[in-house]
Amino acid sequence: MTSKTPKHVWAVDNKAPATLDYALAYAKLGWYVLPVWSVDDHGQCRCGRPNTEKGHKAGKHPQSELVPHGHQDATIDEQVIRDWWATDPDAGIGISLADSGLLALDIDPQNGGVDSLAQLEAEHGVMHSDCTAVTQGGGEHRLFTADDEMTYPGTLGKGLDLKHHGYICVAPTLGPSGDYKWQQGRSPLSQTRPAKPSPLPQLIASKARPPVNYSLTERGGVPVATAQTFDDLRSALKHVDADDYTTWVNVGMVLKPYGENGYKIWTEWASTSDKFDASAQRRKWERDISTPHSITYRSIFRMAIDNGWAGNSNQVPPQAATTPDGKPEVHPLSLKNSVASGAGEVNVFEYVYEDFMSTGVNVVAGAPGVGKTTLIVPMALATAHLCPHDYTLKPAVRRNVIIITESVVQVQRVIYSLYSWGYTGMQTRDFDERVRVINAQRLDPKIVAQVAEEYKEWTVDNEKADGTYHAALPLVVFDTANAVFDLENENDNAEVGRAMAYIKQAFATFPIIIVSHTAKALGSSESDFLSPRGASAWTGDAQGVYTVFKDGEHQDAPRVLKATKVRFPTAFAELTFDLVSNKEQHKDVLGYDKEIWFSHSVARPLKPGERTQMKEDRKEQKEQEQWSKICDDIIDLVRKDAGKSRSYYERLPVAQGGVKASQERKERAVTSLLNDGSLERIELEKPQGRANHYLRVNEEVVAAIERGKFGI
Repeated sequence: MTSKTPKHVWAVDNKAPATLDYALAYAKLGWYVLPVWSVDDHGQCRCGRPNTEKGHKAGKHPQSELVPHGHQDATIDEQVIRDWWATDPDAGIGISLADSGLLALDIDPQNGGVDSLAQLEAEHGVMHSDCTAVTQGGGEHRLFTADDEMTYPGTLGKGLDLKHHGYICVAPTLGPSGDYKWQQGRSPLSQTRPAKPSPLPQLIASKARPPVNYSLTERGGVPVATAQTFDDLRSALKHVDADDYTTWVNVGMVLKPYGENGYKIWTEWASTSDKFDASAQRRKWERDISTPHSITYRSIFRMAIDNGWAGNSNQVPPQAATTPDGKPEVHPLSLKNSVASGAGEVNVFEYVYEDFMSTGVNVVAGAPGVGKTTLIVPMALATAHLCPHDYTLKPAVRRNVIIITESVVQVQRVIYSLYSWGYTGMQTRDFDERVRVINAQRLDPKIVAQVAEEYKEWTVDNEKADGTYHAALPLVVFDTANAVFDLENENDNAEVGRAMAYIKQAFATFPIIIVSHTAKALGSSESDFLSPRGASAWTGDAQGVYTVFKDGEHQDAPRVLKATKVRFPTAFAELTFDLVSNKEQHKDVLGYDKEIWFSHSVARPLKPGERTQMKEDRKEQKEQEQWSKICDDIIDLVRKDAGKSRSYYERLPVAQGGVKASQERKERAVTSLLNDGSLERIELEKPQGRANHYLRVNEEVVAAIERGKFGI
């Protein structure tokens, strides 16, 4: 193996040091070192696997021939380090963080890390570290001192990861996108002013959790596993981050001794991540995962407990509640709280949209980018009768609308589009009186529920048939669940179930729409598995569940809203949407004129068989467009390369300027153009070679056809 001179600036005066020198220098700082694969001169991972292989951390993963247990084998032992780099001088360097008393804030600019950091620092102060590295992708690793026994959350936001019980790569390691290096003046290896990791910022320190002991019986060094153990593991893994690569590998190592039972549990847990790939999972299990020497499934329980898992500890039964005067309080499920059987009278549903969506908690799920906000907001405003008079979904009961959203500007633009081009017949004051748009804040569901008392006061009186009035509660839209409800683990049924219970109890009889994302792995098209991302309690505890998807593979394919779970017969199971788009000139933030697009959607029920017919129509339209293009291209070719025979135009290769289509289709196109008169066949007085004719364009006929096509 050939050694590649690192690009990092070293503090030694004479020659550039070898990677071994760096590794020994880090070890002298008390930083636990491990070798990683790094990349070759062509940027390819030296392990031999393709960089593009799913789940492959090219250049960054541990050199498994030297450290089979990854960062668990990291050391500060000088002789071990010398042996490692004597075996593989080109290996890169990783630092095991918790062992070294470190925590790294990983800022990824490609995933929005810079913007997320700016928002956090504006609210909580600058998270500065004197010891900071530049990553291969142009991001940052800010190093802080941290207690190795403490546990921290895996992320602070989009593009901001906290790395503690894992490792990072350091200079002079090479990655596919570049090299790892220390920022100017912030290198711990400087001989003049070596930088030291800064203390933890208050925001991160406040999220630290102490360890919890959890002991299990072992047999031969491996904990005994029973059916109950596997149930416990499934429960515990709901509190463990499945997105983190190192955690994913470690969990696999823990479960390897238990064969296919272990693999099944590993896969069930890993599949909750958007990064899950079934084939990569099986390859990892069979090829790379080995039985660990120092970690057992106690490690899983420890991680889970640190993240809030309650384990299987016995709890004291709750005592019966009492009233202030000491008398037993009536149990919520007591017979004294029973209602009539319903045999003697009919209680009807209160609908948000007649025979399609009722009051109660409704969940609307769709893939990111499918256009949920553009579709849902106009539907929501229809409940306030801010819609055309003849709008199909206009409900009988009018109510006010509260939209709690992560994108206020987007919602405002949709409402502006509806007001300007939606033929509602309403004035701006009507919108302002009936709609409230609120910027979303991530809050504990219990705190979210507290606002229901205020919302209950904002009702609309609807006159009933007997002359009395029905006070309609407002429609509340939470867009999205992730932006409003602060859940530690959205895959935990118990936690999501508690959140739903708070909302259902506080907002009883309210119409509620919770907008949720579906898993990215499911795509944006229709699927039998399309459902809200995370725990099944989102759907199990909801009054109604609806999914939004594209009815086709193309970006402009029609969107469909489908009722997948309701508690009453629906008049129609699916809605489709017609998109209305317009642009106007407005001032930008600097006061300059700029054209801005505005869009809103108009929902309408799908008739039986209409989706199939729409697909057939789109297919036929696409075929017609392709056919028209072939005919137009042939006419253009005859114009540009005039005087040739029919077979010349039909057989001319694309590389030489011919029309892109099969010869059979080109032959049919020429026949069609001759039949309608767009092309003329001119016989030669004297054959030229094999040709006894040539084709030419009849411009008058072509022009006449164009005028007819566009109704001119």
